[in-house]
Amino acid sequence: MTVGIRQHRTNGSVSVFRVIASRFCQPQCADRISFLLRVVVAMLVLLACPIIEAKDKPPVGLKLELMSIRNRSSGPLPVHVKLEYNLPQILEGDLELSIYDALDTFSRDDLMAKILYEDIVLAGRDYEFNIVLPPLRTAVTQNWAIEAFFVTENERIPLSSVPDGSGPPQAHDLLTTSPLERGVLVCSCSTDPVAQPVSANRKFLEEKLSLDNYNPLYEELEQKAIAAGDPASGAAQAETIGRTIIHFAGQWSAKDLPQDPLSYCAFDMVLLSDGALARLTTDQLAGLTKWVRGGGSVCVLPDAPMKPQHLDFLRTLFEHGTRNPADLTLDSEGRLLVVSDLNDPVLFSHFGLGRAVLLPSVESLEQRLNSEELGSVVAFLWKVRRNQAVWKGKPWTGISMINQLKTLGIDAQQDERGVYVTEGNVSQLNRYFYGGVQISNGRFYLRREHLKSMFGINDQINPKTEALLAFAEQSLLPSDVEMVPAWVLALILSGYVLTIGPIDYFVLGWFRIRKYTWILFPIVTLAFTFIMIAAANRYMGSDDTGGKLVITDVVDDGIVARQTVLSTLFVGAQSEIRTSHTTQLVVQAEDSFSAADWLAMYGQGPEKQPDVPLNYFGHFPQNYSIAQKVQQWSPVSLRTLSLEPDDVKLPAIDWSDPTLVTTPEGNEKLRKAIHGAKTVSGMKHMAVVYHNGSISPLYGEYQEGVQTMQPNVLYPYNNSQPPGRDAAFNQLLSFLPTSKTQDQSFFRIVSQVSPEGAGSLEDLAFLDAADPEQWALVVMRSDGENIEVFRKLYIVR
Repeated sequence: MTVGIRQHRTNGSVSVFRVIASRFCQPQCADRISFLLRVVVAMLVLLACPIIEAKDKPPVGLKLELMSIRNRSSGPLPVHVKLEYNLPQILEGDLELSIYDALDTFSRDDLMAKILYEDIVLAGRDYEFNIVLPPLRTAVTQNWAIEAFFVTENERIPLSSVPDGSGPPQAHDLLTTSPLERGVLVCSCSTDPVAQPVSANRKFLEEKLSLDNYNPLYEELEQKAIAAGDPASGAAQAETIGRTIIHFAGQWSAKDLPQDPLSYCAFDMVLLSDGALARLTTDQLAGLTKWVRGGGSVCVLPDAPMKPQHLDFLRTLFEHGTRNPADLTLDSEGRLLVVSDLNDPVLFSHFGLGRAVLLPSVESLEQRLNSEELGSVVAFLWKVRRNQAVWKGKPWTGISMINQLKTLGIDAQQDERGVYVTEGNVSQLNRYFYGGVQISNGRFYLRREHLKSMFGINDQINPKTEALLAFAEQSLLPSDVEMVPAWVLALILSGYVLTIGPIDYFVLGWFRIRKYTWILFPIVTLAFTFIMIAAANRYMGSDDTGGKLVITDVVDDGIVARQTVLSTLFVGAQSEIRTSHTTQLVVQAEDSFSAADWLAMYGQGPEKQPDVPLNYFGHFPQNYSIAQKVQQWSPVSLRTLSLEPDDVKLPAIDWSDPTLVTTPEGNEKLRKAIHGAKTVSGMKHMAVVYHNGSISPLYGEYQEGVQTMQPNVLYPYNNSQPPGRDAAFNQLLSFLPTSKTQDQSFFRIVSQVSPEGAGSLEDLAFLDAADPEQWALVVMRSDGENIEVFRKLYIVR
């Protein structure tokens, strides 16, 4: 039957063409004309098919590729963008990226930021460029889903990750580092990593510069596996989550190395080898220098002839701060000569807040560096604390849960099964470990999860949020903002109760119109609602949006190496705030869990609404603007990072003089300088010196020993108004992470991380409390609204 239908349709088509032909020619020619008409129609259909397909396929395609295997924890994400376009017409528009913390499916709650790269011109060929995405806070996923559009004057062209254009547009997927892990990224830069084979020295450094090589966890797990009789046990992998450093060495070409110093915040370290240094331009060298001065680390292997500007770069890095004095010069062929008393020396240099290492250009670094020398190189570049054994080429010291429990008054012991207490000491743990104790042979074994949650004993080294923000966000609220006093609330409530109660009853009864009570009740309720709103606006409204905490880090010669600004946005009505930025990283600061969050879980405080994601417009991070929607009475904190900013006014102090912090005469000189600055400006001042884990007050009202966070600071809803600026000024040093002294998190191993610009504020610490050669001067001043902090690191041998 199907064959018959097809034949019928074919005969019908033939008859139509034959009828048309018979109208214009003789019957004997009708068959020939009908055949020609069918051929012409078939050719037109074939020609039309590509046109129809071309209309279905978008004129612009997009490819997003990570420029490294993974990103560093809490760092910007370097991405290569390729816009595919091959039409002869010029197309102008903007590239719009919506970044979601999700994998396949996502919603508005997953949106982290929107970025609009403006003024892109496509002219008949592919358009390629490199960008860095902001250091955004993620939840627990390892993927970013990016929804992309090319926005022109007339349309929004979806840029799907599926190139054929079939089906609905698909989001682009970028694989990132899990927030539960500590990921580090080394930029291994060479002349051309694609065409050039990897040298033995570069391969050696990419592997041996990993700090995770000195992790004692692997030896511990191996011993446990051997003791259990199962060396290939898979349980070890689960125990490494959050306790290891995931090391990535991304391959970069010298021509792709950025010029903008903020783009280097995507790296923990830069390794220049295989002729990379000799290929860098003057602008690239300038950007790298600023980043190292701001706290980055660079390792240089000068294995190729170079030019005078490259020699100047090395002389700048190693002019000061080297332990082994050496003169750097070039021979007639442009190769580096290191004139020193030592043969093939390794040069170490403290450059500003950063570190630089110059390795000898030898045939085999593996044979040249012994284990202790290699450990010193690794420890120096990663800013490892001086009391760690990595400096001697040995594993770092792990957390001793036994010692920490004993400091809490718990007599704990350990065997091959874990940490336990005896029957005589278990009573003191009943209130903490109900249901969390395993009993075996009279020993009560404590689970690791309970030790972490109840006592804060944690050996994980994944990124943590600094407590500074929880303190600063509330302290920087507008000074004229206060909570509605309790007596005002009581007065309004009493008036409402009296109105709908006795007044309603007696007044309506007097006029004998009590039947209208159901009309009067909603009117009174509405009136008192407006009274309550008016009172809230009266006390919590402000013409100001909040104060700023400005942290400026100074190096020798009064050069401002970097500056961090924490600003609080607080408005009385929902609004959108738009600001412009040049050479700055701006992200939302990350809230740490505080007493306010804890009490709000039980309905004892206002529900904290999630911050609306930032919108970026322009060319991030060089020149752009941001739009932030701020909800009513919901403070939003932004973190801004800039390297070597301009127009910074420093206190009149000789910042290059180390005696200001090391000698009594210098201390007195510093006090006079600060007192003179206070007299001129009228601002409140304070100065302290950090050294060997202690704080020495030099000027102001600092009280030594204030090291804990007060609940009323974290939870201002218990008070009639937020803490005053004077109180915040006096307590700020307790939260400012200039030196990390606790034995937990990543900072029990290192004293500093390279600048990253993330909202966690991890990169604010820079002083090694275990190094007697390091001193830090901190000077603070406040004008009543804003607080300024100036810090200087001194290396005194």
